[in-house]
Amino acid sequence: GEEADTDTDTDTDTDTDTDTDTDTDTDSDTDADVPVDNPYSSYAGSEVFVYSVGGEKGVYNCDMSWSTEGTPWADIQDCEGCEFVFDIAGVYDTENSTDDGTCKDMAGDMSFTYGYIADYYGYGPYVMYYSPSYGSFSAWTGASFEGDQFVYSYGYTDWDYYKNGTYYTYLWAGDATVQ
Repeated sequence: GEEADTDTDTDTDTDTDTDTDTDTDTDSDTDADVPVDNPYSSYAGSEVFVYSVGGEKGVYNCDMSWSTEGTPWADIQDCEGCEFVFDIAGVYDTENSTDDGTCKDMAGDMSFTYGYIADYYGYGPYVMYYSPSYGSFSAWTGASFEGDQFVYSYGYTDWDYYKNGTYYTYLWAGDATVQ
């Protein structure tokens, strides 16, 4: 007859893989999901808007000002390359503002978000404006940030565009102490 199979296979060959396959990212790029801390915690200053539809030099339809105070973003990675980002509340200064009615829609409190980048693609220092509609930052205007003083301006004053003695002004400007 036939022989009986007396070999009894008793090993279990259970593979328990206990390594964690930890990937230590040693490349020099900044990962998009790594928070970037805002090194500044306070922003206090002012912003002005000066406008003339055309007229005498130094005469403006609107010369409006706001006192500004900022709340820092804790994580500023959404403003690539920025040194700081603040949500800014502007309180309209009725005592020191003038408006002949041309800018009446602007005569009130406002809010906006600014970031600052020391060199915007080789163009120098810029204010980065956050657009809530697009959910992103874009370069707005030139700026400087020296010590704790942040200064910026956009536009022109008393420009005799047509060379006929009629002057035009469109200027946003501001300054703040950032610490």
